[in-house]
Amino acid sequence: MHQFIRSLLTTISLTISVNSFCQLTFENIDSINKYAEKNSITIMSGNISAAQAKQGKLAALLSIPEISGGVSFNFTNNVKLPVSLFPAEAFGGQAGTFREIQTGIQYNSYFGQNLDVKIMNLPAWKNLKLAKVNLDITTTSNLLTKKALFDNINTTYYTIIQLQEQLKLAKQSTGMAEQLLQITTNKHTEQLARLSDLNESKVNLLSKKEIEEQYRLLLNYYNKALSILLDIPADSTIILTETIKVIPNKNTLTATDNTLTYKNAVAKEQYALSTYQQSKLSFLPSLSFFGNNNYNLYNQSFKLLDGTWINSQQIGFRVNINIPSSQLISNRTKAKYDYLLAQKNVTQILNKSSLESIQLNIDYEKACSQYKTNKEISLLREESYKKNLELYKEGIIGLDQTLTSFTNLITSQENLIISAATVLLTASKITLNNTIK
Repeated sequence: MHQFIRSLLTTISLTISVNSFCQLTFENIDSINKYAEKNSITIMSGNISAAQAKQGKLAALLSIPEISGGVSFNFTNNVKLPVSLFPAEAFGGQAGTFREIQTGIQYNSYFGQNLDVKIMNLPAWKNLKLAKVNLDITTTSNLLTKKALFDNINTTYYTIIQLQEQLKLAKQSTGMAEQLLQITTNKHTEQLARLSDLNESKVNLLSKKEIEEQYRLLLNYYNKALSILLDIPADSTIILTETIKVIPNKNTLTATDNTLTYKNAVAKEQYALSTYQQSKLSFLPSLSFFGNNNYNLYNQSFKLLDGTWINSQQIGFRVNINIPSSQLISNRTKAKYDYLLAQKNVTQILNKSSLESIQLNIDYEKACSQYKTNKEISLLREESYKKNLELYKEGIIGLDQTLTSFTNLITSQENLIISAATVLLTASKITLNNTIK
């Protein structure tokens, strides 16, 4: 018996552990963003790209001298030696005639070392500049990607918070509709209400239940969307515990100019400029130092390494001049117009950058003002409905007027929830704008 209880407790404990592992609870948007910072595949991919850009910068630095060379060894068996024609008179023959003489040695071993160093390589210096600018582009692009990801996460998060509050309201309105139906049913039983009033009360209840179900479906959809944005496994569930209760003071939050997009555009402009300059430098000659150290071994019999090695060495300088090709000219032309377009893009983004913060501040003030108005309207609608419900119970007013005040109350509370969520979402956008830049 004790063994059975112990096994049962172990099973329950394992079940709880599995459930807790598959369930993720977040208290607020900060906890969501911290999770994304640590686990998002998008952010991790950005970190990999940044590491790649750093390695590219190092490779560009090392490639400035563009050192090339190597060591080679080969063994040749001249199966059939070539034949050359020599004047026959050199061998005692008749003048004006030639004798066929086989030349060369059948077996040849070769060991060689060569080195080539470009000591004047202007395009490579521009390549280093490109690598440095590419690192800046990667850094700012990663921040822009992170900002966009967090913006999508925050929008989805506050949509879920809003839907959770709307679902609560829908459940409350369903309860209120049930109460109204019960009152109408009692009045109909006492022949104080018409059948049409009873049917309208039933229709009102059915519509409120359907609204409740729609919110459940929407919540399920947005929870899955948030899981995808956070790269949460499909077998895990998300629980958000935050409720809409405290609205920030609009005077404590102000969006400042975010120059991240502008910095990214400037970096791309510099990259385009360096590419254009590099394409022009490709037409210039390059100067290289070269050196060779070779050993040859010749044998009439099959010997791979035995014998006397003959050494030869060369050092010198080499000038390489590229003949302009259609591809080089095409690359330079394209690079030129890419640079001109990048300049225009920087000017356009500079004009827009200050407007974004202004728009955020306006949106926030509008949201706060709307929330304040909707809160006052909701209180007035609630007061009107309570009064009309009592009057309906007493038979002073009809069901139509009561249902109208009921609908107005629910609509005003819906608007209050939406405006409150909009305030919180806009505040989170300002926070992102002020921190990720």
